[in-house]
Amino acid sequence: MQHTNIPQDPSALEHITKELCYAKNDSGNYQTYASTGWDIKSTALNVAWDDIKESIATAQELVNQGKRSPIYEFMHTHMMTIGILANYVGMCRIRVWLHTYPFWFKHMRTCTIEKYAQVFNIPVSNLHYTAKA
Repeated sequence: MQHTNIPQDPSALEHITKELCYAKNDSGNYQTYASTGWDIKSTALNVAWDDIKESIATAQELVNQGKRSPIYEFMHTHMMTIGILANYVGMCRIRVWLHTYPFWFKHMRTCTIEKYAQVFNIPVSNLHYTAKA
């Protein structure tokens, strides 16, 4: 591919990052060039972001209904799984999973809530439970 043919299609990340591509320069030698991406990749990225947004909205709804704790919502907002979050807070996965339910969340110790707040990089006051019972 010639450097003039490198795709520069708009994407969700075009102002954040560029992709490194190899293409032939005017002398016929391979050289690195930056690309903002191409349509197919942009479409796939947009579909993935839509799925993430839907997952976050579902998590928020479950918290508002009182079926899940704020830990669950922040976990989805930060695109984490139970396993990833468990590693960050230094707890077993089952314990973290229990903390995503209101009953167990309400009985957490302050030091445990502080661990979650630190991982999510938020004030402890943001991890309050306001669901309607």
